Amino acid sequence: MRRSGLALKVCCRTQCIRTRQRGGAMPSAAFILAINLAVAGMFTAALIAVAAADRTKIAPRWFVPGFLAVGLNLAFEYTLASAVPTEWMQLVTFVAFLAALFFINIGLCHLYDHPVPKLLLSGILAGGIVLCLVSQAFPRESLWRLILYQTPDATMQAVGAWVVLSRANKPLDRLFGTVQAASAVQFLSKPFLAAHLGGAGSGPTHFFETDYANASQSLGTVFGVAIALLLLSILVRDLLGTAITNARRDGMSGLLNHTAFNAALADLLGRGRSRPVAFVLCDLDHFKAINDLHGHAIGDRVITDFAALLSEATPASCLVGRLGGEEFAVALPDIGRDDARVYAESLRLALKHARIDGLPASHSVTASFGIAAVPANAGIEPLALTRRADAALYLAKRAGRDQVKSELDVAVAEAPLPPRQALAS
Repeated sequence: MRRSGLALKVCCRTQCIRTRQRGGAMPSAAFILAINLAVAGMFTAALIAVAAADRTKIAPRWFVPGFLAVGLNLAFEYTLASAVPTEWMQLVTFVAFLAALFFINIGLCHLYDHPVPKLLLSGILAGGIVLCLVSQAFPRESLWRLILYQTPDATMQAVGAWVVLSRANKPLDRLFGTVQAASAVQFLSKPFLAAHLGGAGSGPTHFFETDYANASQSLGTVFGVAIALLLLSILVRDLLGTAITNARRDGMSGLLNHTAFNAALADLLGRGRSRPVAFVLCDLDHFKAINDLHGHAIGDRVITDFAALLSEATPASCLVGRLGGEEFAVALPDIGRDDARVYAESLRLALKHARIDGLPASHSVTASFGIAAVPANAGIEPLALTRRADAALYLAKRAGRDQVKSELDVAVAEAPLPPRQALAS
């Protein structure tokens, strides 16, 4: 698109003189470019804030240099609009934008848990530089020059769309991928748009005074801002989702905390009145003695190991939470009392035979379990269900610990003795 040599420099100097003679008015395309530069700076600042808010996320670390490269590209393009251009400035301008898409695509791979196609991205970057240099051999108004110049950007943008759409499972993500795909198409359409609107100008400076420059910069603004807004919205959505999840999780065990578990249990009992639900309370035996004899670090390990055991043994459709200290709870929808007892017994035996790092091999950690069950079509409040399971747990503790008891055992234990047995006792 740009012709080198003395004639081009003379042409550009002449154009600059004419511009000054007209009062130094900024071409409208260059004005749009200046706005884009400011917008890119604001988006970069926002991405830096997102990256700082959650330093465990890798994706924003790639988006930040990507948008910095966009800003570099816009700054060089603005320089081309007001100064005598050189071939290296034109090449750097081209490479800056292609590198921006390169960094952003790597960030998208991390964001959507997609393998980074390193060879593909590197090939497009290297091939794009070659095509940019080759395009300089064609006349500036040549359609092939414009095609060679725009194809690498379109290809890199298409890779980003492929990464997103191949893993998108939410409407916002699908919209994001679709806009990227449309942006790739608009890059490919620019050569034909230039031909339709009278060309890209006789030189880089004159380019910004053409109708094509206005149309090209406007299209770039629309797609650039749309992509940046959608990306920022997705990052903020995920950041808020992580914050909400962390607020619902117990920091040590990773299970639902007391508040979140009770809320989820109330929702389960409210939605599932036609479904049976079993409720299991678990309490680690002699946990204070473990802390006192072996230290709190070992006690914490017992908590995390038992939490891991609960998570592995419990279906994903069930609720698992740490109510506080050494007490845990599990809600099992569509499970009856007998099956819940089998589940609790398996947990009891697995914990008893588990090896806890830091404890002597002869030391077995045990737990007591209390079970309450709600049959189908029998509504109950969460507090009442918890009290029934708690009574069963208390019975298991009183009976010697390392046991599983249910509300039926409580009913038997509390039943009055027959007259002969009462006299015999």
